[in-house]
Amino acid sequence: MRTPGAILAVLFASVGWCAGTPQSREPIKPELGGVALGDIRGAVEKRLGKPRRVTSTGDALTPELRFPGITVWLWKGGGVAQIRSTSPRYCARSPVCPGASASAAATALGPPQEGPRIREGVNSYTVAAEACWLEVLVGKAVVTSLELKCQP
Repeated sequence: MRTPGAILAVLFASVGWCAGTPQSREPIKPELGGVALGDIRGAVEKRLGKPRRVTSTGDALTPELRFPGITVWLWKGGGVAQIRSTSPRYCARSPVCPGASASAAATALGPPQEGPRIREGVNSYTVAAEACWLEVLVGKAVVTSLELKCQP
């Protein structure tokens, strides 16, 4: 028979363990630099100005809107489906920005889905949007780009 004290000890130990796990971190917002997944083109242009280049991609993610340091893809006839930032002006959350150290990103985000620590190449994180994720690309221990993506 278990004593109430032993049950409480296990309960408090498990709560303490969970507090340090990535699941307890604040969810990553599905936006980069104020541009959010689902935003309409007008909201994007209000935030970023007129795009330098607009390209028809010929697939479901069209058009592609290019701005200095950030590229935005819209669902055909809909809102923002994908965002890529290569500029420290467009961050996921401080200090997770292109140009930041990989260790600073790891401290802010925790371990990626691919393993226990951030590594060179693509590191994926879930975001607070269904069927979407954040890719943190790391090269030479520095965040080189951030990309928010969603499945249709």
